[in-house]
Amino acid sequence: MTRKLYLIAIALIASAYAATAQPSERLRVLDSLTSALQASQRNDKKLEILNQICDENFNIDTTMKYAEAMRAIAQRSIDKPMEVRALRYLADCYYNNEEYGEAMKLLSDEAIPMAQSEKCLEDLGICYVIFGNCASYTKKGTNGNQWYDKGIDIFRSLGNYKRMIWAF
Repeated sequence: MTRKLYLIAIALIASAYAATAQPSERLRVLDSLTSALQASQRNDKKLEILNQICDENFNIDTTMKYAEAMRAIAQRSIDKPMEVRALRYLADCYYNNEEYGEAMKLLSDEAIPMAQSEKCLEDLGICYVIFGNCASYTKKGTNGNQWYDKGIDIFRSLGNYKRMIWAF
């Protein structure tokens, strides 16, 4: 019995330590990525790093700031797939900030049409799911389910089952 309590106490202490250590580790990762971004001279490398930063989803403000930078560099570099990705990150920030109208406008006016024309299928699927979330929350326009279904169909065609589960 004493041994069990001891092991439970150790497990609790370890999990508490892991929970408190995680934010500082995430800050170290962000610091490392921003240092690499500042040191980089090539736009393609900058876009890669900005993509990593945005993909880590540190917080809305950080993601918004770096997604805007990513979009600007992608536009200057005429890198449409990375511009689509930046638009997707921005729309997700608006959604997470409960600015559903802004997210839907960005998605319908820019992100979705560009993702379709550039055949950026994974980003397109994610855009559909974000749009579905916004439609569900606002109850405006069409039912969110049709958008989820579009995203799921894309993820199924890509064999991306992780994204399919996320979309469900």
